Amino acid sequence: MKTKTLSLTVLLASQIFLLTNCSPSGESKQSNPDVQVFTGATALTIQDTSGNPIPAAQVLIGDSAGVPFTNNLLTADAKGNLTLPSAWTSPATVSISAAGFVTASFLHSTPATHTFKLRKQLGLATVEYSGQTTGYPAFDDFSVAHVSLVFEALKRSDLANFSISKIVSPESDSFSVLGNAVTVPSNLAIPNQTLSYIIHINVNKPEFRIPLTTSSDHLMIGLHAQFPVTDLVKAVRSKASIFDMINFFNFTSVSQQNQHVDTINVNRDVDISKTPINLKNHVQAQKFGANLVLLAISSFQQSDALIPLDVKNVASGTSVDLNTLSLTHTSEKTISVLRSSISDVTESGASQELMSVAIHDASQTTLPDQLGILAAPTYNGTNLEQVLPTAQPTNIKMQGMYYSYNGVASQTISGVVVETKSPLWDVYNPNWESNATFPTLPSQMTTATLASSHRWTVSLLGQDTTTNSDLGPDRLANVNYLTRAAVDFK
Repeated sequence: MKTKTLSLTVLLASQIFLLTNCSPSGESKQSNPDVQVFTGATALTIQDTSGNPIPAAQVLIGDSAGVPFTNNLLTADAKGNLTLPSAWTSPATVSISAAGFVTASFLHSTPATHTFKLRKQLGLATVEYSGQTTGYPAFDDFSVAHVSLVFEALKRSDLANFSISKIVSPESDSFSVLGNAVTVPSNLAIPNQTLSYIIHINVNKPEFRIPLTTSSDHLMIGLHAQFPVTDLVKAVRSKASIFDMINFFNFTSVSQQNQHVDTINVNRDVDISKTPINLKNHVQAQKFGANLVLLAISSFQQSDALIPLDVKNVASGTSVDLNTLSLTHTSEKTISVLRSSISDVTESGASQELMSVAIHDASQTTLPDQLGILAAPTYNGTNLEQVLPTAQPTNIKMQGMYYSYNGVASQTISGVVVETKSPLWDVYNPNWESNATFPTLPSQMTTATLASSHRWTVSLLGQDTTTNSDLGPDRLANVNYLTRAAVDFK
């Protein structure tokens, strides 16, 4: 059925845009009676990413409880502070856990004053944010289709943990086309319109809905796109790469609105016409291998949020025009994403993680070299090995490594694999190292998950200049080069 092929093409091509680009307040854990509590002068401070203290956080210094010294499992006070034990005399791993936060370990930490930050744990998606998209132009050209995607703004600090479920809802909706049911992600809206491809076809799925966490502020984005029906269908029939099909999409307008969601169901319409995307930024791509593809993304940065505006597939050494909001580029960024040319959104598992990302000011119209694509790491239960690149561009300064341990559940929506990741453990390394041994955490510092599988994702971090950002989430928000790979296991 041609109509179903068209609808699925809309979905698949939209996902390429999504591949480029992370919760309720925590409650204090009760002190473990076997854990030593230190008071007095501050030496270690435990905070959330906003700088708020995390009271009663549990802190392990070393490889396991009692190693390398006794009483190495500590509890911070009500202000998130604790003093150093005198037995800590050499660099060691510091691991920290608290209710409502992702457990984190900081490798090679010295016995000195530190501020360690934890990111909040994702809450259960129990609130549905829904509505209709409005503000479309007149549908007077049957050869051009219109769609919109409504999603929560991306966070630059969460790019290392990005998964497609950040943009594509893990839930799905069905609608009827010529008596046939077509399934799409629930946050994709298709306004009532008549399209022409051999015959006239009516499509209509105006509602969107998104599962969100409760009692939280959300910056919601609505993005409108148009595409020529005939060109896209021909590309599908000729088995063109999905990376090529994305170039048929013309992103014409964007909206954003802050929402505080604290009810069981929230119904709010989104006017996708608020901000036209009608200017062009000319971007020149670097040269790269024939086995790679480059996606260039125009985006607007607002604090830590990245709001996508356009995405195009760029051939090695060629140039492209990206839709943008202004020509001054004061707050605009160009994101370049290198991926394997054989990778596809229909793939499942660790291959979806494989990418190299660079973020620069949009005024830098010649895209720089990037960190190379990594081989998959190996993991034996306590030790993770990663083959490091033999060389990297001389302008990129090494800024350490980031390891993310997640529970992973996946489902397939119209041939597109949508994964939902539950973050369980963040590990930060100040160095680039091919081998990392993780501590054995006490049971009270670990979090269980019902995921069908688990994954370690390894990211190498880089920056044009050496950063002074603390090791942890602050550094992730400031680096402008990242390359990552992953390994799955039960």
